[in-house]
Amino acid sequence: MDEKSIREFLEELDPDNKIPEDRKEDFIQEVIYREAHPIPDGTVIDGITYSTLEEQMANETDWRKKASIAARIISKRLEE
Repeated sequence: MDEKSIREFLEELDPDNKIPEDRKEDFIQEVIYREAHPIPDGTVIDGITYSTLEEQMANETDWRKKASIAARIISKRLEE
């Protein structure tokens, strides 16, 4: 997914622009990084496998909860 597509997705997700710009930038960079460096299957983040978090994120409709899941994934990447 290219940066323009990610930004369009975020605009649809947050039409009222309630997500802080720095969080959006972190999310964009994480998506780009994860496409190039996928997390290995079976990786555990806060006691939950990455694939489970990924599934939760795909099924979540509340942007706040989706952002929280993304933050957990980003935190794991920063520990690497």
